[in-house]
Amino acid sequence: MQIAVHSFLKETKLSEEELKQTLTYLNKKIDIIGTDNVELRNPLNLDESVFYFRDRETPLTGQEMITGDYLIFDSTGHNEDMFIKQYNSINELEEEITAGGRITNPFTTFQIAIVLGKVRHFNITFTNGDELI
Repeated sequence: MQIAVHSFLKETKLSEEELKQTLTYLNKKIDIIGTDNVELRNPLNLDESVFYFRDRETPLTGQEMITGDYLIFDSTGHNEDMFIKQYNSINELEEEITAGGRITNPFTTFQIAIVLGKVRHFNITFTNGDELI
């Protein structure tokens, strides 16, 4: 889970043991969603009648190659959903970030945009007519 180490965990002051525990947690929780990553999908999350993410029976190793030019690493803290999702274009990725239930939703803990293999920072500006908010 190099993406975690080099993004949201980068500024944390974790001991070697705490970092190991955090990565173990991530490898058990995270789901990978996208047409290029079908083999990494958590099969327990495929049942559409279940509306929450389940832990993996077999955690990821952290060495898996996740493919796709446009990805979002998304964490929703209130229900512990955590996934990396693939998008087909930068426009789809931007729409996901700015949709009402996403990063502006108080339940979304974070979203990390990954474009062409690199973490990309983003800013969102709200407007009310001609007035910036």
